[in-house]
Amino acid sequence: TSTTSPSTVLSAKNRPFRSQSQLYVILILLLIFSQDQSFGRISFKLLSIPDVKWYKERQIKNISLGSMILLVVLRTITFSLNRLHDSFLLSNCCAVLLNLSPHAINLHEYVAARLVSVTTSCTKRYSAMVAENGNNQEAEGDVSSLLSMHGETCRTLLQLIKHSIRPKCLEK
Repeated sequence: TSTTSPSTVLSAKNRPFRSQSQLYVILILLLIFSQDQSFGRISFKLLSIPDVKWYKERQIKNISLGSMILLVVLRTITFSLNRLHDSFLLSNCCAVLLNLSPHAINLHEYVAARLVSVTTSCTKRYSAMVAENGNNQEAEGDVSSLLSMHGETCRTLLQLIKHSIRPKCLEK
């Protein structure tokens, strides 16, 4: 029996996708869809998924397509930051979130909780990394290092939260 550490290389048995190219294709398609304004509006307002059986972490029922997309992208961001350190994947995930953020309304309660949780953990990690780096932050938009990946992710997630709590999105 062998033990696995966080630094082990991903094998076909322990990765959530079959190949990195498949993950890229799916993400690029999602990016293309998210650039269409009507897709964003429709995915949060009109399209609802009654039961998500394939999501293993929690039983999810009655979730909008938009909330489900946000949940999957948040999970991908976390995976990329913690295991893959893939700047291309991270940049595209952030782009999808930014494209969908103006339309993010009536988020599922689990998605809202995950958004806050991922933002909090990413911000804490970024703050620690900046402190380790002598309080030197890297340029905005640059995702060539782990520090800059965390910084860009924090900015994106905070932007998403900002859009999600604007007055017209909050229930009265």
